[in-house]
Amino acid sequence: MEFRTPLPKTDLGINLSHSQKILTMGSCFSEALAERLMRYKFDCISNTHGILFNPVSIFNALADVLNQKKYSQADLQRKETGHYFSYHLHSGFNSRDGKELLDTINENLEIAYDYLAHGDFLFITLGSAWVHQHLESKKYVANCHKQPAYLFEKVLLKPQTLLDTYQALLLNLHELNPKLKVIFTVSPVRHIKEGMVQNQRSKAILLYTIHELVEYFENCYYFPAYEAFIDDLRDYRFYDTDMLHPSKQGVDYVWDKFSETFFAPKTQELMQKIESIQKALSHRPFDMEAMEYVQLLQRQYTLMSTLEIEHRNISFADEKRFVQETLHKLNA
Repeated sequence: MEFRTPLPKTDLGINLSHSQKILTMGSCFSEALAERLMRYKFDCISNTHGILFNPVSIFNALADVLNQKKYSQADLQRKETGHYFSYHLHSGFNSRDGKELLDTINENLEIAYDYLAHGDFLFITLGSAWVHQHLESKKYVANCHKQPAYLFEKVLLKPQTLLDTYQALLLNLHELNPKLKVIFTVSPVRHIKEGMVQNQRSKAILLYTIHELVEYFENCYYFPAYEAFIDDLRDYRFYDTDMLHPSKQGVDYVWDKFSETFFAPKTQELMQKIESIQKALSHRPFDMEAMEYVQLLQRQYTLMSTLEIEHRNISFADEKRFVQETLHKLNA
């Protein structure tokens, strides 16, 4: 007897490889996806504007990159604490030094432009169709940065508004880089501050918008991360203690579905070798100076060097530096 409705394999006819450039943008799921991809040595960057939940802010972030925008002092606000921030970016972007913050933002935009102009894949994860509108400027914000609630009003975005906005974005992306494939996902994170019914309304708007875009644009696809949670796992044990965010076990399951969809057998075989190295390097023995640990590090260094020779697009620079520094300390 079957007590689940397992998500069938999603066949998009796409294979990710280590020779390709990947940009992920959007909510927490895009961050988790990028972390996994980078762990397996894919050429990937994530969220140049920080984690973003609503589709308008994600659109604005991508428009910044497309237009090669240069942020200036006029784009920043200043808190009473003296910290500078921008309503266009996540709260992680703040500093008492306005110039330092601007340098960081503009450097991220330059890097992201290279990935859009010359990259192969853009993953966009939409989180919620609810957005805060700054009452004075009438602009939607990416983050309220803990400013007083009376400065904002919550708005539920309209499907047609999102369709018009993203159609224009996708046309501009195709003009810049015709080979770029855009894969949409919807975050399984539950946004219930507005209420459970309103969260479902929000997710429905996002899903409707995405599928309209996928039907219209040949280079657009949908990966059902949301359905993997809501219709397949369908159990609170796959959520974290807040009952809103996916647990590690839940994320692992979606990653398995993602791997099944996007990685060819040879790529998965290479990823298994990389994972073996990562696990070995994360091992912390009781006796750091034991000969067995020294030999383990030396073996991993050799394995990493071999993989770098066999696969020119892979770099273990950070891991090899760790091994060299550790061995140097042990030999000192």
